[in-house]
Amino acid sequence: MLTNDRFRAAMGALPMAVSVVTTAVGGEPIGATIGSVTSTSMRPPLVSFNVRTTSRLCEALRTAPRFAVNVLEEGQTGLSGRFSGPGDRFEGVPFEWSAGGVPWLRGALLRLECRRAGVYPAGDHVIVLGAVLEAEREADRAPLLYVGRSYRRLGRSAGAS
Repeated sequence: MLTNDRFRAAMGALPMAVSVVTTAVGGEPIGATIGSVTSTSMRPPLVSFNVRTTSRLCEALRTAPRFAVNVLEEGQTGLSGRFSGPGDRFEGVPFEWSAGGVPWLRGALLRLECRRAGVYPAGDHVIVLGAVLEAEREADRAPLLYVGRSYRRLGRSAGAS
Protein backbone atom coordinates (compact mmCIF):
# COMPACT_ATOMS: atom_id res chain seq x y z
CA MET A 1 0.00 0.00 0.00
CA LEU A 2 1.27 3.43 -0.92
CA THR A 3 1.95 5.64 2.09
CA ASN A 4 2.51 9.39 2.13
CA ASP A 5 6.19 8.81 3.00
CA ARG A 6 6.71 6.40 0.09
CA PHE A 7 4.98 8.77 -2.31
CA ARG A 8 7.06 11.73 -1.08
CA ALA A 9 10.28 9.70 -1.43
CA ALA A 10 9.36 8.60 -4.94
CA MET A 11 8.48 12.10 -6.10
CA GLY A 12 11.72 13.40 -4.56
CA ALA A 13 13.54 11.83 -7.51
CA LEU A 14 12.09 14.48 -9.82
CA PRO A 15 14.27 17.60 -10.08
CA MET A 16 12.42 20.90 -9.70
CA ALA A 17 13.44 24.45 -10.49
CA VAL A 18 12.73 26.37 -7.27
CA SER A 19 10.45 29.40 -7.55
CA VAL A 20 8.91 31.96 -5.25
CA VAL A 21 5.37 33.01 -6.15
CA THR A 22 4.48 36.51 -4.98
CA THR A 23 1.38 38.66 -4.97
CA ALA A 24 -0.06 41.54 -2.96
CA VAL A 25 -3.25 42.00 -0.99
CA GLY A 26 -4.11 45.51 0.17
CA GLY A 27 -0.59 46.67 -0.76
CA GLU A 28 1.02 44.00 1.44
CA PRO A 29 3.45 41.65 -0.37
CA ILE A 30 2.84 37.92 0.16
CA GLY A 31 5.00 35.10 -1.16
CA ALA A 32 5.94 31.44 -0.78
CA THR A 33 8.43 28.95 -2.20
CA ILE A 34 6.92 26.69 -4.85
CA GLY A 35 8.61 23.47 -5.93
CA SER A 36 7.43 23.19 -9.48
CA VAL A 37 6.08 25.60 -12.08
CA THR A 38 4.98 24.22 -15.43
CA SER A 39 4.67 25.83 -18.82
CA THR A 40 1.09 24.78 -19.52
CA SER A 41 0.43 26.38 -22.92
CA MET A 42 2.31 28.44 -25.50
CA ARG A 43 -0.82 29.85 -27.20
CA PRO A 44 -1.97 31.54 -25.06
CA PRO A 45 1.06 31.62 -22.75
CA LEU A 46 0.00 29.89 -19.52
CA VAL A 47 1.83 28.53 -16.48
CA SER A 48 0.57 26.43 -13.59
CA PHE A 49 1.71 25.40 -10.13
CA ASN A 50 0.31 23.89 -6.94
CA VAL A 51 -0.25 25.57 -3.56
CA ARG A 52 -1.28 23.98 -0.25
CA THR A 53 -4.87 24.92 0.58
CA THR A 54 -3.98 25.93 4.14
CA SER A 55 -1.30 28.43 3.09
CA ARG A 56 -1.62 32.19 3.28
CA LEU A 57 -0.54 32.37 -0.37
CA CYS A 58 -3.44 30.14 -1.43
CA GLU A 59 -5.92 32.48 0.23
CA ALA A 60 -4.30 35.48 -1.46
CA LEU A 61 -4.24 33.85 -4.91
CA ARG A 62 -7.97 33.16 -4.74
CA THR A 63 -8.62 36.93 -4.66
CA ALA A 64 -5.59 38.77 -6.08
CA PRO A 65 -5.99 39.29 -9.83
CA ARG A 66 -2.22 39.11 -10.51
CA PHE A 67 0.85 37.31 -9.23
CA ALA A 68 4.50 36.83 -10.13
CA VAL A 69 6.57 33.69 -10.54
CA ASN A 70 10.20 34.35 -9.57
CA VAL A 71 12.40 31.42 -10.65
CA LEU A 72 15.44 31.45 -8.38
CA GLU A 73 19.02 31.18 -9.62
CA GLU A 74 21.47 28.70 -8.12
CA GLY A 75 22.91 31.21 -5.64
CA GLN A 76 19.54 31.97 -4.01
CA THR A 77 19.09 29.05 -1.60
CA GLY A 78 18.63 31.58 1.22
CA LEU A 79 15.57 33.08 -0.50
CA SER A 80 14.09 29.64 -0.98
CA GLY A 81 14.41 28.95 2.74
CA ARG A 82 13.12 32.38 3.76
CA PHE A 83 9.97 32.07 1.67
CA SER A 84 9.20 28.58 2.98
CA GLY A 85 9.59 29.52 6.66
CA PRO A 86 7.68 31.57 9.23
CA GLY A 87 7.88 35.30 9.85
CA ASP A 88 7.99 38.36 7.60
CA ARG A 89 9.31 36.80 4.42
CA PHE A 90 9.94 40.15 2.71
CA GLU A 91 11.93 41.77 5.53
CA GLY A 92 15.33 42.75 4.09
CA VAL A 93 14.59 41.08 0.73
CA PRO A 94 15.26 43.34 -2.26
CA PHE A 95 12.23 43.49 -4.53
CA GLU A 96 10.50 45.92 -6.82
CA TRP A 97 6.89 46.41 -7.79
CA SER A 98 6.05 45.33 -11.33
CA ALA A 99 3.95 47.53 -13.62
CA GLY A 100 0.97 45.37 -12.62
CA GLY A 101 1.55 45.85 -8.89
CA VAL A 102 3.10 42.53 -7.84
CA PRO A 103 6.46 42.03 -6.09
CA TRP A 104 9.33 40.91 -8.35
CA LEU A 105 12.36 39.54 -6.49
CA ARG A 106 15.61 41.17 -7.54
CA GLY A 107 18.24 38.76 -8.82
CA ALA A 108 15.77 36.05 -9.85
CA LEU A 109 16.72 34.09 -12.96
CA LEU A 110 13.27 34.51 -14.49
CA ARG A 111 10.34 36.70 -13.49
CA LEU A 112 6.87 36.20 -14.91
CA GLU A 113 3.95 38.51 -14.27
CA CYS A 114 0.65 36.66 -14.56
CA ARG A 115 -3.06 37.28 -14.44
CA ARG A 116 -4.94 34.64 -12.43
CA ALA A 117 -6.77 32.50 -15.00
CA GLY A 118 -8.11 29.87 -12.61
CA VAL A 119 -7.78 28.09 -9.27
CA TYR A 120 -8.81 24.43 -9.20
CA PRO A 121 -9.16 22.03 -6.25
CA ALA A 122 -6.66 19.14 -6.14
CA GLY A 123 -6.71 17.25 -2.84
CA ASP A 124 -4.82 19.15 -0.13
CA HIS A 125 -3.59 21.65 -2.77
CA VAL A 126 -5.06 23.85 -5.47
CA ILE A 127 -3.78 24.13 -9.02
CA VAL A 128 -3.24 27.76 -9.98
CA LEU A 129 -3.32 28.67 -13.66
CA GLY A 130 -1.81 31.97 -14.76
CA ALA A 131 -1.90 33.84 -18.06
CA VAL A 132 1.60 35.22 -18.58
CA LEU A 133 1.55 38.95 -19.27
CA GLU A 134 5.28 39.75 -18.99
CA ALA A 135 8.56 37.84 -18.79
CA GLU A 136 12.07 38.96 -17.86
CA ARG A 137 15.00 36.53 -17.96
CA GLU A 138 18.59 36.97 -16.81
CA ALA A 139 20.95 35.52 -19.41
CA ASP A 140 23.76 33.06 -18.69
CA ARG A 141 22.65 32.00 -15.22
CA ALA A 142 21.48 28.61 -14.00
CA PRO A 143 18.33 27.79 -12.00
CA LEU A 144 18.30 26.63 -8.38
CA LEU A 145 17.30 22.96 -8.46
CA TYR A 146 15.85 20.77 -5.73
CA VAL A 147 15.99 16.97 -5.92
CA GLY A 148 16.35 14.21 -3.36
CA ARG A 149 15.59 16.64 -0.51
CA SER A 150 18.57 18.88 -1.30
CA TYR A 151 19.54 21.80 -3.52
CA ARG A 152 21.55 20.92 -6.64
CA ARG A 153 23.41 22.63 -9.45
CA LEU A 154 23.20 21.83 -13.11
CA GLY A 155 25.91 19.49 -14.36
CA ARG A 156 27.18 19.01 -17.85
CA SER A 157 24.75 18.95 -20.74
CA ALA A 158 23.41 15.52 -21.64
CA GLY A 159 23.85 16.22 -25.34
CA ALA A 160 24.29 13.59 -28.03
CA SER A 161 27.55 11.62 -28.05
